[in-house]
Amino acid sequence: MIDLKKFLGLIIFVLMIFSTKCFAVTPPSSYEVWDRIPYEGLLERNFTANANIDAYAAPRDKNLLFYLTEGEVVKRVSCVVYSNPAAHKVKVLRKTFVSSSPDGDTDVILYEGDEVYLIMHTGEGTFMGWHEGKQIWQLDSAMNNFYGNRTVNNAWGEYLGVPTDANLGVERWDCFQTANGKICWVLVQKNGKELGKFTGEELIF
Repeated sequence: MIDLKKFLGLIIFVLMIFSTKCFAVTPPSSYEVWDRIPYEGLLERNFTANANIDAYAAPRDKNLLFYLTEGEVVKRVSCVVYSNPAAHKVKVLRKTFVSSSPDGDTDVILYEGDEVYLIMHTGEGTFMGWHEGKQIWQLDSAMNNFYGNRTVNNAWGEYLGVPTDANLGVERWDCFQTANGKICWVLVQKNGKELGKFTGEELIF
Protein backbone atom coordinates (compact mmCIF):
# COMPACT_ATOMS: atom_id res chain seq x y z
CA MET A 1 0.00 0.00 0.00
CA ILE A 2 1.31 3.43 -0.96
CA ASP A 3 2.11 5.86 1.87
CA LEU A 4 0.17 8.94 0.71
CA LYS A 5 2.23 11.42 2.71
CA LYS A 6 5.53 10.08 1.35
CA PHE A 7 4.12 10.02 -2.17
CA LEU A 8 2.94 13.64 -1.97
CA GLY A 9 6.29 14.64 -0.44
CA LEU A 10 8.13 13.01 -3.33
CA ILE A 11 5.96 14.83 -5.87
CA ILE A 12 6.60 18.18 -4.17
CA PHE A 13 10.35 17.50 -4.10
CA VAL A 14 10.41 16.65 -7.82
CA LEU A 15 8.40 19.77 -8.65
CA MET A 16 10.80 21.93 -6.64
CA ILE A 17 13.80 20.56 -8.55
CA PHE A 18 11.96 20.97 -11.86
CA SER A 19 10.96 24.58 -11.11
CA THR A 20 14.48 25.46 -9.99
CA LYS A 21 15.93 24.20 -13.26
CA CYS A 22 13.25 25.89 -15.31
CA PHE A 23 13.68 29.28 -13.72
CA ALA A 24 17.48 29.25 -13.38
CA VAL A 25 19.04 32.17 -15.22
CA THR A 26 21.21 30.82 -18.02
CA PRO A 27 24.34 32.78 -18.94
CA PRO A 28 24.16 34.27 -22.46
CA SER A 29 26.31 32.92 -25.28
CA SER A 30 26.10 36.31 -26.98
CA TYR A 31 26.28 39.65 -25.18
CA GLU A 32 26.67 43.22 -26.48
CA VAL A 33 28.46 46.07 -24.73
CA TRP A 34 28.00 49.47 -26.37
CA ASP A 35 30.28 52.51 -26.29
CA ARG A 36 32.94 51.06 -24.03
CA ILE A 37 36.41 50.24 -25.33
CA PRO A 38 38.16 47.24 -23.74
CA TYR A 39 41.11 48.33 -21.59
CA GLU A 40 39.40 51.68 -20.98
CA GLY A 41 40.44 53.29 -24.25
CA LEU A 42 39.10 56.77 -25.00
CA LEU A 43 35.99 56.37 -27.16
CA GLU A 44 36.02 59.61 -29.14
CA ARG A 45 39.33 60.13 -30.87
CA ASN A 46 40.77 60.35 -34.36
CA PHE A 47 42.40 57.54 -36.30
CA THR A 48 44.33 57.26 -39.55
CA ALA A 49 43.60 54.30 -41.82
CA ASN A 50 46.70 52.14 -42.38
CA ALA A 51 45.30 50.70 -45.63
CA ASN A 52 42.10 50.69 -47.67
CA ILE A 53 39.50 49.41 -45.22
CA ASP A 54 36.07 47.83 -45.74
CA ALA A 55 33.35 49.98 -44.18
CA TYR A 56 29.77 48.87 -43.49
CA ALA A 57 26.44 50.48 -42.64
CA ALA A 58 26.08 48.51 -39.40
CA PRO A 59 28.03 46.09 -37.20
CA ARG A 60 28.21 42.56 -38.64
CA ASP A 61 26.68 43.81 -41.88
CA LYS A 62 27.54 41.73 -44.95
CA ASN A 63 26.99 44.46 -47.53
CA LEU A 64 29.98 46.72 -48.16
CA LEU A 65 29.10 50.41 -47.89
CA PHE A 66 32.36 51.96 -49.14
CA TYR A 67 36.12 51.93 -48.45
CA LEU A 68 38.10 54.12 -46.13
CA THR A 69 41.26 54.97 -48.04
CA GLU A 70 44.80 54.59 -46.74
CA GLY A 71 45.86 57.75 -44.91
CA GLU A 72 42.27 58.93 -44.37
CA VAL A 73 41.58 60.42 -40.92
CA VAL A 74 38.31 59.44 -39.27
CA LYS A 75 36.72 60.06 -35.87
CA ARG A 76 35.47 57.17 -33.73
CA VAL A 77 32.03 58.01 -32.35
CA SER A 78 30.73 54.67 -31.08
CA CYS A 79 31.59 51.00 -30.74
CA VAL A 80 30.05 47.65 -29.85
CA VAL A 81 31.78 44.66 -28.28
CA TYR A 82 30.34 41.18 -28.82
CA SER A 83 31.29 38.67 -26.15
CA ASN A 84 30.38 35.16 -25.01
CA PRO A 85 29.96 35.11 -21.21
CA ALA A 86 28.80 31.49 -21.21
CA ALA A 87 32.28 30.45 -22.34
CA HIS A 88 34.05 32.17 -19.43
CA LYS A 89 32.71 30.71 -16.21
CA VAL A 90 34.29 31.47 -12.83
CA LYS A 91 33.46 29.73 -9.55
CA VAL A 92 33.66 32.06 -6.54
CA LEU A 93 36.02 30.76 -3.83
CA ARG A 94 35.43 33.29 -1.07
CA LYS A 95 33.20 36.22 -0.10
CA THR A 96 33.94 38.95 -2.64
CA PHE A 97 32.71 42.53 -2.95
CA VAL A 98 32.05 43.90 -6.43
CA SER A 99 30.08 46.74 -8.01
CA SER A 100 26.86 46.90 -10.00
CA SER A 101 28.09 49.88 -12.05
CA PRO A 102 31.37 50.95 -13.69
CA ASP A 103 32.37 53.47 -11.06
CA GLY A 104 29.86 52.80 -8.31
CA ASP A 105 30.45 51.89 -4.70
CA THR A 106 30.80 48.24 -3.79
CA ASP A 107 27.24 47.01 -3.49
CA VAL A 108 27.22 43.40 -4.68
CA ILE A 109 28.45 40.51 -2.57
CA LEU A 110 29.50 37.22 -4.14
CA TYR A 111 29.65 34.16 -1.93
CA GLU A 112 31.66 30.96 -2.06
CA GLY A 113 30.07 28.65 -4.62
CA ASP A 114 28.48 31.42 -6.68
CA GLU A 115 29.10 31.40 -10.41
CA VAL A 116 29.97 34.44 -12.50
CA TYR A 117 30.75 34.77 -16.18
CA LEU A 118 33.30 37.18 -17.65
CA ILE A 119 32.09 39.58 -20.35
CA MET A 120 35.10 41.76 -21.21
CA HIS A 121 38.26 43.35 -19.86
CA THR A 122 37.67 46.88 -18.58
CA GLY A 123 41.21 48.05 -17.83
CA GLU A 124 43.76 47.91 -15.02
CA GLY A 125 43.31 44.18 -14.59
CA THR A 126 39.56 44.31 -13.99
CA PHE A 127 36.64 42.73 -15.82
CA MET A 128 32.96 43.25 -16.40
CA GLY A 129 30.99 40.12 -15.54
CA TRP A 130 27.54 38.60 -15.60
CA HIS A 131 25.82 37.21 -12.50
CA GLU A 132 22.21 36.10 -12.18
CA GLY A 133 21.08 38.15 -15.14
CA LYS A 134 22.90 41.38 -14.25
CA GLN A 135 26.18 43.11 -15.08
CA ILE A 136 28.77 43.27 -12.35
CA TRP A 137 32.02 45.27 -12.37
CA GLN A 138 35.43 45.44 -10.75
CA LEU A 139 36.17 41.71 -10.94
CA ASP A 140 39.94 41.55 -10.69
CA SER A 141 42.26 39.05 -12.37
CA ALA A 142 43.09 37.15 -9.14
CA MET A 143 41.60 33.91 -10.47
CA ASN A 144 43.17 30.48 -10.35
CA ASN A 145 43.77 28.88 -13.76
CA PHE A 146 42.90 32.00 -15.75
CA TYR A 147 46.39 32.55 -17.12
CA GLY A 148 47.26 28.92 -17.83
CA ASN A 149 47.34 26.64 -14.79
CA ARG A 150 48.65 29.33 -12.47
CA THR A 151 47.42 29.39 -8.88
CA VAL A 152 47.01 32.87 -7.37
CA ASN A 153 47.48 33.75 -3.72
CA ASN A 154 44.17 34.68 -2.09
CA ALA A 155 42.26 34.11 -5.35
CA TRP A 156 38.62 35.16 -5.26
CA GLY A 157 37.65 32.72 -8.01
CA GLU A 158 38.62 29.69 -10.07
CA TYR A 159 38.35 30.01 -13.83
CA LEU A 160 36.46 27.05 -15.33
CA GLY A 161 35.85 28.40 -18.82
CA VAL A 162 37.43 28.02 -22.23
CA PRO A 163 41.21 28.70 -22.20
CA THR A 164 41.73 32.35 -23.13
CA ASP A 165 43.57 35.54 -22.26
CA ALA A 166 42.38 38.91 -20.93
CA ASN A 167 40.77 39.72 -24.31
CA LEU A 168 38.26 36.87 -23.84
CA GLY A 169 38.01 36.34 -27.58
CA VAL A 170 35.72 39.35 -28.09
CA GLU A 171 34.71 40.83 -31.41
CA ARG A 172 34.60 44.64 -31.65
CA TRP A 173 33.19 46.96 -34.28
CA ASP A 174 33.97 50.68 -34.21
CA CYS A 175 31.74 53.38 -35.69
CA PHE A 176 33.58 56.17 -37.51
CA GLN A 177 32.64 59.54 -38.93
CA THR A 178 34.57 60.67 -41.99
CA ALA A 179 35.68 64.23 -42.64
CA ASN A 180 32.68 64.74 -44.93
CA GLY A 181 30.22 63.47 -42.31
CA LYS A 182 29.63 59.90 -43.51
CA ILE A 183 29.06 57.26 -40.82
CA CYS A 184 30.36 53.71 -41.13
CA TRP A 185 31.27 50.62 -39.10
CA VAL A 186 34.56 48.69 -39.24
CA LEU A 187 35.57 45.37 -37.69
CA VAL A 188 38.64 46.21 -35.59
CA GLN A 189 38.96 43.29 -33.16
CA LYS A 190 38.33 39.63 -33.98
CA ASN A 191 38.72 36.63 -31.65
CA GLY A 192 40.18 39.07 -29.13
CA LYS A 193 42.95 40.26 -31.45
CA GLU A 194 43.31 43.85 -32.66
CA LEU A 195 43.44 43.83 -36.46
CA GLY A 196 45.78 46.84 -36.72
CA LYS A 197 43.74 48.74 -39.29
CA PHE A 198 44.25 52.18 -37.73
CA THR A 199 46.85 54.37 -36.08
CA GLY A 200 45.56 56.57 -33.24
CA GLU A 201 45.69 60.35 -33.37
CA GLU A 202 45.45 62.84 -30.52
CA LEU A 203 43.23 65.50 -32.08
CA ILE A 204 39.47 65.36 -32.52
CA PHE A 205 38.05 67.10 -35.60
